[in-house]
Amino acid sequence: MERAAAVGVQPLWVDLLITASAPKLAPHLDEIGANVAGLLGIPVDRVSAKASSGNLVGDEGAGKAIRCAAILVAQRRGTSE
Repeated sequence: MERAAAVGVQPLWVDLLITASAPKLAPHLDEIGANVAGLLGIPVDRVSAKASSGNLVGDEGAGKAIRCAAILVAQRRGTSE
């Protein structure tokens, strides 16, 4: 956020997809979304957090890793949404 602010960029919206076989994340998605919103300084309704067990292959399927993919929409400060 410091680097983004330094160049005049502000986040508008973020979509997260967390892939893991364990732990079960569904009960925690609202909290995850709220934490991400707080870190980015955006309203919680502009964060979409989802969890998936994926195709249960590789390190995620074996329970050795958790993957998160994020798409962030941002704009330069002073431009309209």
